[in-house]
Amino acid sequence: MREKKTPRTWYLAITHFLTSWLIIPFLFGVIFLLITSVPSVSEVVAGNLFLVLSQAVGIIGIWVGTIYSSKFIHHRYNIQEPQKVLLLSSSLAAILALISVLFFFISEDAVFTDVLISAAAEIVAVSVFYYVSKKEFLRLPQLSQV
Repeated sequence: MREKKTPRTWYLAITHFLTSWLIIPFLFGVIFLLITSVPSVSEVVAGNLFLVLSQAVGIIGIWVGTIYSSKFIHHRYNIQEPQKVLLLSSSLAAILALISVLFFFISEDAVFTDVLISAAAEIVAVSVFYYVSKKEFLRLPQLSQV
């Protein structure tokens, strides 16, 4: 078995954030776009329904990615300050979500209902990220001090 490394807190937070907030949801999004690009499916899924479904797929991707990332970090690294890892990665997620909604809001062709759907989805996504991260960190034996 490989010996566990003890990296800095910020490294673990960025690893957790990138894996669970960007990489896994991106893969889920690619699969979703491939499915919805089929002509018979794209006729059914259009407009706000497409936006809502794509946001839901992103949130599911964040949920799955957070579980995967927590287990990956637990098996590969010794974590000295799990609470700081959780707070740093959640802060990164909240900042990125806020930037995403602001860019969507100031875009020239932004529709108010689309901005509201996007903002609500980002709030749900950050909440899912934080609570699933906390739950997974608590569930893992080494991280029980969170």
